[in-house]
Amino acid sequence: MTREEQDALIRREWLVGTPLREIGEAIGLSAAGVSFRAKTLDLGPHPKRRTTPERDARFRRMWAAGETHQKIADALGIALGSIKTNANRLGLDARRAYHLEKTVVRAVPVAVAERPRPATAKVRRPDGVRNPKWTAECDALIAATGGRYAEIERLSTLIGRPTSEINARWLRIRGRS
Repeated sequence: MTREEQDALIRREWLVGTPLREIGEAIGLSAAGVSFRAKTLDLGPHPKRRTTPERDARFRRMWAAGETHQKIADALGIALGSIKTNANRLGLDARRAYHLEKTVVRAVPVAVAERPRPATAKVRRPDGVRNPKWTAECDALIAATGGRYAEIERLSTLIGRPTSEINARWLRIRGRS
C-alpha cells in the first residue's frame, strides 16, 4: 500500500470515527503512528465514537453476567480502561473486587508434638575481638572519609571492596564514637 493510499484510508476512517488501533492494523502502523499521520494531514481531533443503544444493552448484559473487564472490552472493541467509565455512565452498580477480599480461614485444632526450638541467639564476640574482615588500618581509612560518598567511592577502588560494604562499615564505626 502506497503512502497516498494509506493517507486516503486514514482520512476516510478518521472521519467515520474508527478507533486508531483498527486503522493502524489495516495499514501496519501503531495507534500513535496513525495519530501522528492524521496530525500531519490536518484532520483535526479524532471524532469520538458515539455509543449506540444496542451496544449499551450488550454492555449491560455482559456486566450483569459478571464478565471480566477484559472480555467486555474485547467483545465491544473498546479500551480496557473505559469499562469502569461506561459502567458509571450507564448507572450500573459497582461490582465487588473478589480478588481483593481476604478469605477467612478457620483454625482447626491439631495436636502438635512439642519439639525443642533451635537456638537462634547470635554468638557475640567478646569486647576487643575484631572482625577479621576489617583491620584497624581499614577502619581508620573509613573513618577518615567522614561518610562522604565521593571519598567512600575512592576508598572502594583503593581497597577493592564494594561501596555498600564500606558505607555499612562507616555506619558501624560512626555508631561507636
